[in-house]
Amino acid sequence: MTRGSFYFLRTYLRAFWCGVILLNMLVFAVLWIGQATPRALLAFTSKLSGNNQVYLVDSWTNYMRQVTQNPGGGSHPAWSADVRLAFAAYPAPLHLATLDLTSWQTNVVAYDDFHSVYEPAWSADGRLAAASNQNLNWDIVIYDPQQENSTLARFNTEFNELEPCWWSNGRLSFVSNREGSDDIYLYDFEADTLINLTNDPASDYNPACSTDGRLAFTSTRDYNAEIYVMDLKTGLTQPAIVSRADEFNPAWLPDGRLSFVSNRGGNREIYILDLDTGSLMNVTQSPSDEDQPAWSN
Repeated sequence: MTRGSFYFLRTYLRAFWCGVILLNMLVFAVLWIGQATPRALLAFTSKLSGNNQVYLVDSWTNYMRQVTQNPGGGSHPAWSADVRLAFAAYPAPLHLATLDLTSWQTNVVAYDDFHSVYEPAWSADGRLAAASNQNLNWDIVIYDPQQENSTLARFNTEFNELEPCWWSNGRLSFVSNREGSDDIYLYDFEADTLINLTNDPASDYNPACSTDGRLAFTSTRDYNAEIYVMDLKTGLTQPAIVSRADEFNPAWLPDGRLSFVSNRGGNREIYILDLDTGSLMNVTQSPSDEDQPAWSN
């Protein structure tokens, strides 16, 4: 084979596999996202273009669009109640940005030349919580997304605290190692009280707060990473699904179903689980890695 033929073949194969991956993603959009809700926007990360970028699928139009096109990638998409999208953008250090879907205008919320800000979460009233390592360890910081680097509050502790998650009543959950292992805590701003919700020697992380008072999270209490659901009213905690695979990054759909990421098929895929029926479906079915699902309400 001549050198020219080799380069032609390599270019052809790359184009072919990119086409296969894109076709899989488009099939995923047409077949599955339309079943999610009357209107559901799914944001997620994928290595479809080589490195991690944020993508968006609209269930009404079955249209998929790449949101971030940064050389270093993007991660951790999160929806606001008015359907703005927050995400972390590279290159390092990570900075926090929002996207207005009506104008496709991107605004920087937090940026620091020497420290990272990521894992955004919207409150019902439009505040944006995120994890920042500006103080060397990871702290929860609450920002005004209308202004760049406008800090409303900061949890200054000597511990690592990450992965904020807002409840509809304005309380905030997050992951902290303040008692040794990673646990999920609940902070009430009005009462100024902090409760350890999971309180288990294993690592509990990836909190996802539902509108009806259920907490989904990832735990290693059965050795591998699995999804658990806690009812905050009763305290009852039970596994959502049990398998030998690692399953993580849960996210609630507007209709009460639960999505998560699993490597049960060999690579990372996004699945949807009906907690009432036990029905499970793979909604990505792509040879690429997909992660960090986030559903609009």
